[in-house]
Amino acid sequence: MNHSQLSNYQAGLRACLAKHPQMRVSQIDLLLAIKMNPGRSQIEYAEDTGLEKSSISRSVQVLSHKGRKETTLKTALNLVSMVRDTQDERVIRLYLTPSGEAFVELLMELTFGTSY
Repeated sequence: MNHSQLSNYQAGLRACLAKHPQMRVSQIDLLLAIKMNPGRSQIEYAEDTGLEKSSISRSVQVLSHKGRKETTLKTALNLVSMVRDTQDERVIRLYLTPSGEAFVELLMELTFGTSY
């Protein structure tokens, strides 16, 4: 990335964070990983992003419809849906919700001037 692309990316991140101020960069990284490879397990996304499995789990809580358990504040963003694997009910597959798709599209549009 050149300086201009980095500046655009930074501006895109700031705009997205203005929309969801409680979001962390690691959560945006997870959203992008889900966009690139939907339907993978939390463990696979941990491997993709280099994040700890516990970080992925906490991020999924916030990004899904559930929100964080240890807070009374409404923190659920409803950007990710969790679907139990039909072959192995222990595995949860992650997908972007329509709101999640729109959020990633906004980030891409602000960053690159076009959606993907």
